[in-house]
Amino acid sequence: MSDEFNHGPEATFSAFVPLAILLVSLLIWVSYYDYEINQQRSALHQQLYTAKNSLMEAENYKQQYLSLIVDLNNTAQNDNVAKDIIKDPGFSRLINEAIRVGMIRPNTNTAPEAPAAPK
Repeated sequence: MSDEFNHGPEATFSAFVPLAILLVSLLIWVSYYDYEINQQRSALHQQLYTAKNSLMEAENYKQQYLSLIVDLNNTAQNDNVAKDIIKDPGFSRLINEAIRVGMIRPNTNTAPEAPAAPK
């Protein structure tokens, strides 16, 4: 009796469709994140390229500033006006700021020199 209601073939389960959906979704997900990472990389390269001119200009200003300080220090050995500039509190703040950010490295060798032998 039960055979008269069962007219179709027996239903079978195939793992192909869920596996295909999983593989396609994984491929889409990996492709999306690869695209996003490439976009970030190109944006970072563009930022670096545009900042290169500013970095070179800042390095140029740093070198000019350091040469100016060295020249002023050398001039202060013989010139009273240069000594007054070096003793100025505003100039001292600039020197301290340059030391703080690492533009100038003070000489930490404070050991006194041996006295000259008497003649």
